[in-house]
Amino acid sequence: MKRFFIVFCIIIVVSIYRTTVYACKCVNTSAADVYCSSDFVIHAQLLEITHLNETLKKLTIQLTKYKVKISKIFKKSAKFVDDGFLYSAPTSCGVQLNISKNGANDYLFAGYVAQKRSFLHGCSWAKNWATEVDNSLKDSLEKGKFDERCPDRQIQRENEHVNNLQRQIRLNQSLAAANFTSATKKSPKFLLF
Repeated sequence: MKRFFIVFCIIIVVSIYRTTVYACKCVNTSAADVYCSSDFVIHAQLLEITHLNETLKKLTIQLTKYKVKISKIFKKSAKFVDDGFLYSAPTSCGVQLNISKNGANDYLFAGYVAQKRSFLHGCSWAKNWATEVDNSLKDSLEKGKFDERCPDRQIQRENEHVNNLQRQIRLNQSLAAANFTSATKKSPKFLLF
């Protein structure tokens, strides 16, 4: 019985440990998937870090507030808040960054917007621009290659195409009506009632 209890306790401890270890595991996604699923993608310099405790609905949440200077915006949704701050909840799979003493504080950030704040998540990008962002990714970002692959961008292009076709149809209808009116004024004998 004692042996059974020990084995049972070990199984419980291992189960808890495995759950804790894998709680923030990210699905392997391509750079295009990360880009497309993010509300914003920016190249920015990390300037300052502040740790906050905020209370929401009687629950205290630890947040890290990153002051940044944006160098380039590669993508931003209508929700993106460009106030010079990014937030992360380190205890909820957020990122934890430090200001480097050697000056390597340029990052590629991708994240989401919630409660009118721009957030970083452990599964989004918080990559050091000099050491973790390879040239092919930089090139794809600079040339807007990911925009063409995003489903919402494809839908937007299709909507633009439909709108252009509708404009063309309205223009053709207007021209046809104008030609008809012009033709009937010149030769009213062709009108049938």
